[in-house]
Amino acid sequence: MGLPVIAQTTATRLRQAQQFYRQENYTEACRSLYLAMVQRLDETQRLPNEMSRTDGEFLRAIASFANPMAYRTLIATHEALYFGNSLLSEDDFHRCYQAFQEIEAE
Repeated sequence: MGLPVIAQTTATRLRQAQQFYRQENYTEACRSLYLAMVQRLDETQRLPNEMSRTDGEFLRAIASFANPMAYRTLIATHEALYFGNSLLSEDDFHRCYQAFQEIEAE
C-alpha cells in the first residue's frame, strides 16, 4: 500500500499524534508518528517521499543511517498495523514516540 499524498508538515503530524494519544487512540497516534517519520525524511531530503514506497524499501534505505533501529521501530509498528490490523497500547505509543524523538535528535 502506498502512502497518501503527504501535504502536512512533520509538526502537524506530531500534533495529530498527540491529539490521538489524548483520545487514547494509540493505534492512530502511532500511525501519525510513522507518517511524521516519512514526512521528516522528505523534509530533510534524506529520503524523498514516493507514494509507492513500501516498508521494505524504507528498511533498505535506512540501513545505512546512523540510528536505523529508531526507524525500524516505527516501520515494524506500521507493518503490524497494516498487515495485522493490530490495536496498539499506550506502551506501544511510548515506544514509537521515543523512536521518533531519537530520529529528530539526529
